[in-house]
Amino acid sequence: VPVAGALRKEQGWDPYNATSLGAGGILGMHRHLNGTTPQLLVAHGSDIYLGDDSLGTFTSVYSSMTPGYQTYFDTWKNFAFIVNGIDQPLKWDGTSVLTMGNAPKGAKFVVHYADRLFMPVGDDDVRFSELLDPDTWQDPETGITNNIDVETGDDQEITGIYATQTKLVILKSKSY
Repeated sequence: VPVAGALRKEQGWDPYNATSLGAGGILGMHRHLNGTTPQLLVAHGSDIYLGDDSLGTFTSVYSSMTPGYQTYFDTWKNFAFIVNGIDQPLKWDGTSVLTMGNAPKGAKFVVHYADRLFMPVGDDDVRFSELLDPDTWQDPETGITNNIDVETGDDQEITGIYATQTKLVILKSKSY
């Protein structure tokens, strides 16, 4: 009898699909909730694939990513946001992938916190969107880019970012 909250061993696995996506590994995977419908998004090669849970198949929904880079996702406001550290950030609206022209190109990670999107760019900068607006990344009155400098000049790169209920945590190679 399993104990609530205890660790348990999984009993193997089943393949999602019988057809390979091609050479190389999965670069990122995300379960996006589109309304009440769960959607599986997978980054492989230069493509973003949408998984069909009932058929166990994948369909390419975007094919212009720079191949070979780890891809990160986050869901907020019914969109899945997609970054890979090289390309212009993308967003999935449940049916198509759109380029986020105003978001910072080359964002390494993406996370939402306090009704804003946050994306680290470079070793020391974290850019953030306007309140409740994932498509605006500059102050509308001044035009200045929304930016947080994180311990500039410390020879440490940003290696991750995540949100808790009360804090935004930015990880660097030797500190946080």
